[in-house]
Amino acid sequence: MKVVVASTSSSQAAGARLLFPLETDIQAEAMAAGAEARWLLALSAEIDGGGSPEEHDTLSSQVGDDPTVLGAALALPGKDGVVMVWPPQVREGVSELVAQEVEDRLLEQLRNQLSHIQRGSVDLPMAYAQSLADPEELNRWMLLTRIGFEQVGNILFYGKDLQTYWNEKSPELAEPARVHELLEGDENWRTFSLSDMQAPEDVALILDSTLQGSLDLPCLDGFRSGAQMLLGHLQSPRFCNELTRVAFVKNQPVAMGMLCEDAERATVELSYLGVVFGQRGQKFGQRLLRELELRALARRQRWAMLAVDATNHFAIKLYEDCGYVPLFSREVFISFPNTP
Repeated sequence: MKVVVASTSSSQAAGARLLFPLETDIQAEAMAAGAEARWLLALSAEIDGGGSPEEHDTLSSQVGDDPTVLGAALALPGKDGVVMVWPPQVREGVSELVAQEVEDRLLEQLRNQLSHIQRGSVDLPMAYAQSLADPEELNRWMLLTRIGFEQVGNILFYGKDLQTYWNEKSPELAEPARVHELLEGDENWRTFSLSDMQAPEDVALILDSTLQGSLDLPCLDGFRSGAQMLLGHLQSPRFCNELTRVAFVKNQPVAMGMLCEDAERATVELSYLGVVFGQRGQKFGQRLLRELELRALARRQRWAMLAVDATNHFAIKLYEDCGYVPLFSREVFISFPNTP
């Protein structure tokens, strides 16, 4: 058996199909990461001819959909300093003994890749590595803990039918032609898109202020900066300038919200919503979320999704009051630098 770093599109596709068999959109998004992604494949002895690491490309080009691909794992560094990790997934039908060896070898290489990413992240240091697991995926839990990950919390995923909600609540607000007119009715409240802001560094500082005292996974406080978060959002293939907004009241920044847009699915995802420290408790977050939803509707987006820390009862109440309904949950595993 040999573990290789897949570098060709066909070999990466084989890994993507193994890791995300039912999620073609995630397959495409992961493969779009290009050279940054560390795709690890475990290949059977049928094409294990030995050799040096320089031969990995040759081996990788052979695999495609070949059944000699026994398992796969993935480490995906983001511009926000967060490395998303998918632990080993073994092909169905493999014996228990072989499956154990595949997991062991892939975990070893995954640990090495995380260490390499950490050492090589000079300009944009790695904040932490993260992985999500279904609460019932006990084997995934065990694999992650073996390479230094710790379970730090649980996040709840919520969804909302924007079109139905706003048509029932306020039909006039759901009319795209009137959205911008209605949003400009308060002289004290103003929001600006990212391109409207004169200095990007100001946006990063505002983000830093919203992170202060955050109740979403407090263990991450201080591990990721506003500048990193902003860069990660900008680099997302679903970035939307119109739906990335900073809210001001009487010319003072009070909140920031970032929606990602999947036009093909008519769906937006709330990647971040935060209120500036010292401005909380005045429903600025709820007001900004309402505006973002209306702007998304004006762009013909119908569905909205978000994730929230299961212990953040204030945010959960806000979202449920705004019509979001729970969908599913995931356990959050984190590996901080120098811990693997």
